[in-house]
Amino acid sequence: MNSQYIITNEELAIQGLDLNEYVLEGTFINAIIMKGLNIVVDRMLQIGDQYKGIRGIEEYLGTDEERIESFKHAQYLVIYNLVFMNESEPVDRYVDGVLVHQLGCKINNLQKGLYYKNN
Repeated sequence: MNSQYIITNEELAIQGLDLNEYVLEGTFINAIIMKGLNIVVDRMLQIGDQYKGIRGIEEYLGTDEERIESFKHAQYLVIYNLVFMNESEPVDRYVDGVLVHQLGCKINNLQKGLYYKNN
């Protein structure tokens, strides 16, 4: 995925989550960031079938700053959940809210019932 769509530790630090404070000497920072990215991409592909893989998500994000910021915000929420909350289920209703309401993901029919039940 294009690096402009991936949140950096510097951007996380601006939002109050500097991974250098929680990871031993910065050894796993990139792994945590990539894990967050993969979870967000997987969730987008799960709830919205209009994307045809990572390339489809990149095409959707394009150069639209609002979409890119929303995508990065979803990554921030997932990484925050991975570090502080529930490592086994880092996607919560706030992440889904960002993906659906801010980023504009359309929920496919299979997921609509589950989404509205949980949110």
